[in-house]
Amino acid sequence: MIKKILFLFLICNIAIAQERMSESEWIEKVMSQMNTQDKVSQLFVIRSKSDNNIEEINYIKNLLAKYAIGGVCFFQGTPRRQVELTNTYQSICRIPLMISMDAEWGTGMRLKNEGFSYPKNISLGAIRNNQLIYQTGYDIGLQLKRLGVHMNYAPCVDINLNPNNPVINERSFGSDKAEVTSKAFSYMYGLQDAGVLACLKHFPGHGDTDTDSHYDLPVLLHSRERIDSIESFPYKVLTKYDVASLMVGHLHIPSLDSVSNIPATLSPLIVKNLIRDSLKFEGLIITDALEMKGVTKNYTNGQLELMAFKAGNDILLLSENVERSIGYLVAAIDSNKISIADLDEKVRRILKAKYKVGLDQLSLISTDNIELDLKKPEFTAFKEKLYRESITLLKDFKNQIPVRNLDQKMVSISFNSESNSSFQNRIQSYKKIRKFIYKSGEIPNEEFEKQISSTDHVLISLHKLNYKKESNFGLSNELINWINQMALSHNITLIVFGNPYIISKFQNINSIVLAYEDNPLVQDITAQLIFGSGEIQGKAPVDLGFNYIKNIKRPNLYRLGYATPEFAACSSKVLEQIDELAAQMIRNKTTPSCQILVARKGKVIYNKSFGFLRYDSLESVTNNTIYDVASLTKIVATVPSLMILEDRNQFDLKKKFVDYFTEFANSNKADVNFKDFLLHQARFVSWIPFYKNTLFSPDTLNEINWAFYRKEKSDSFSIQVCDSLFLRTDYRDSVYNRIILSKRHDERKFFYSDIGFYFMPRLIQQITKKPFEDFINSEIVNPIGMENFCFNPLTKGFGKSQVAPSEIDDYFRHQEIQGYVHDMGAAMLGGVSGHAGIFSNAEDLAKLNQCFLNRGNYGGIEIISSGTIAKYTDRDSELQRRGIGFDLPELNPKDPPYISNMASAATYGHQGFTGTCVWTDPKAELIYVFLSNRTYPKSSPNYLHKYRYRTKIQDIIYNSFL
Repeated sequence: MIKKILFLFLICNIAIAQERMSESEWIEKVMSQMNTQDKVSQLFVIRSKSDNNIEEINYIKNLLAKYAIGGVCFFQGTPRRQVELTNTYQSICRIPLMISMDAEWGTGMRLKNEGFSYPKNISLGAIRNNQLIYQTGYDIGLQLKRLGVHMNYAPCVDINLNPNNPVINERSFGSDKAEVTSKAFSYMYGLQDAGVLACLKHFPGHGDTDTDSHYDLPVLLHSRERIDSIESFPYKVLTKYDVASLMVGHLHIPSLDSVSNIPATLSPLIVKNLIRDSLKFEGLIITDALEMKGVTKNYTNGQLELMAFKAGNDILLLSENVERSIGYLVAAIDSNKISIADLDEKVRRILKAKYKVGLDQLSLISTDNIELDLKKPEFTAFKEKLYRESITLLKDFKNQIPVRNLDQKMVSISFNSESNSSFQNRIQSYKKIRKFIYKSGEIPNEEFEKQISSTDHVLISLHKLNYKKESNFGLSNELINWINQMALSHNITLIVFGNPYIISKFQNINSIVLAYEDNPLVQDITAQLIFGSGEIQGKAPVDLGFNYIKNIKRPNLYRLGYATPEFAACSSKVLEQIDELAAQMIRNKTTPSCQILVARKGKVIYNKSFGFLRYDSLESVTNNTIYDVASLTKIVATVPSLMILEDRNQFDLKKKFVDYFTEFANSNKADVNFKDFLLHQARFVSWIPFYKNTLFSPDTLNEINWAFYRKEKSDSFSIQVCDSLFLRTDYRDSVYNRIILSKRHDERKFFYSDIGFYFMPRLIQQITKKPFEDFINSEIVNPIGMENFCFNPLTKGFGKSQVAPSEIDDYFRHQEIQGYVHDMGAAMLGGVSGHAGIFSNAEDLAKLNQCFLNRGNYGGIEIISSGTIAKYTDRDSELQRRGIGFDLPELNPKDPPYISNMASAATYGHQGFTGTCVWTDPKAELIYVFLSNRTYPKSSPNYLHKYRYRTKIQDIIYNSFL
């Protein structure tokens, strides 16, 4: 490891610089110590193709020892090895090397596995905000600089005017010259502000060709006027703004130079006359790689390097035979075929660029943490933002994107996909729909068409597209015909992951979404935007025909999205501490399992499940495992229902129980209004053990009294409390009567109580004429898309393996409780009560609480009015302890906190007996959900509460804020 930075003088490699020389002093000092061969060698940049090919590495070492080579261009390998080789190569050289890379979309373009890739230029071209393009260039510059790279052969400023272009395509910012120029300007400035030299390419423009210059010489037949007004436009603008360098492409352009088969790279009419004289460009002029067939096809090694020199190029990039070419140029100088003055001018420009990047004071590059430095989480978060801003809605005749109505029947079909895609998987977070996957060459059959005949909306995604027109950009004619035929009878949204030109094959599609690349991240984000987790605001960067509008925008429907923690200004490293705390809970037998979710700024940034259904089980829990949420039922089912009814003027907090339930008339609760009840200040007792009255010798033998139960369901015994145990149908009345006759506390203060909530399902049904469950489903669950949220999950299609067991009951039901509500009172009401009974996963609870954070809006629908949300979640002014139904942070410093001290005073939520909680902090835009089955196998001891694990996790969340 390199533990200290060593500054070396360029020439002597011994003395430490005390004061930096001026640019001119340093250049003249270096020039004075070079002979002709050294100067010629400075023009050459050689390739380092592999970082583990010993033969190649030794060849480069020998070359650097013999010649004063100007630079090394790295092409592939690992970050650590590249830095090690850079330090090694620099130590050999008398004049420091300029290290370069072709890293248009970041280090990942070359360091495939260990580099970091940003969206490609076609995606950046779809982004409206050029400040983001600047930041992209800046971040790429930081990463390259960390690798010891001084020059990036980017940005590509070719204007993409040819759908058949086999080499530029996605590397271009688009087809509009002004947009390409502005994007390139932003990228260039970002890169250079980070300390890395930019390079505009490929002059005068490679965008309207159908030949790859790596393999042949493209011919551009446009007039001089056309090239000047279109292809060269970015260069005319950008060369005025201190760009470090410009690369000339291997293009034959008869209107600019009529010499047969001469590429622009070797043409003095193009390089000298146009770039140096007309554009008055003073930076470095670089050839495209001189090993490419576009130039070697017609010219030999040595000859073409000499021609490139004469044409006016400064840097000769990747010559096929560097030693031969150096000798060829030295001989040409000795024979006066080229002048030493021209050579000196070129070398001075090269040294000026080297001085600009600090190569007069060479520092060795540390390998410490190099991999982590290139892949910082904030880079990934910014990459997510770029993709979100790029997704484009090109066409939407039926206004169906983003999806608003979750009740419609939908299917997802992926073509050219080998397995479940991130796109299809993320869709399931919003709506459980059938998904079909077809590999390359596969087409659905007639039986499939029958299966989806009644579908309202078909999502078709295209994957593994290419830019080869002769292969239909990667789709078979049969598949294209099938999709077009389907479009005649079905409502289709086509999602294109890759080449946007493919849409020319589909004229009758109702909606088209463009995602310009095909990787898991962009697939995930595209699904999120289709379902309304953010604005759709990208614009097509290329001309796709007059039938399409480039500028369709769609609003954010404020559905919950998914992102990395840094996207929401949190530290992923700090949040990892939750993992250890969860593992500790399971090791210490605090709970067999738990599910923890954190959402901030509208995005789920942490959602993990830990442990197994039971301590001795091999069945792991997943994020789709549902838990008995216990008292969270109050704030996720009962209270939201009451808020909706209040919005409709069907419910009034000032009214009393007796206004709806006449049986309260002669009781000690005749004066109780709903507001006092929901604030837990109605002086009710905390709970009543109703089940004990149905047992022999409760608290000792706890034997079931079969006068109250049967093992099989019947009209008289219809209330199922668990497997093969049915309570007398008329026992509900006994429960209600006992509540009515129960005592009340004397003092008016906060007393937490369940018993009033037993009447809430009856109240809601009385008002709405719908069963409580049906009302919740129609007004909350279905509109929000909470498909893992219900009462009595075993009757809703959930298997027991999907439900965390809550207890081995040896005092009432005498069996393992799994899929039935843990709360005894709720069980005796058939699993549906206002205080307990809901089962859910963390994700669905987060969706509902995001609706609260959105002030009642979700998915483009107002579920609850903003005023009502504020009314119920604000601290009540009288006792200042609770919100209406919602728990709030304890203000009394003498009471032990059960919520993080870092939470704002505006935080609201609840806890549940089975080991659950949900807390929403509107000030921090934060949702925290914790679910567990800590009551399994026994509810005591309660280590979860004793050791404040839920609060400790919440502390970690707040500590993660950046």
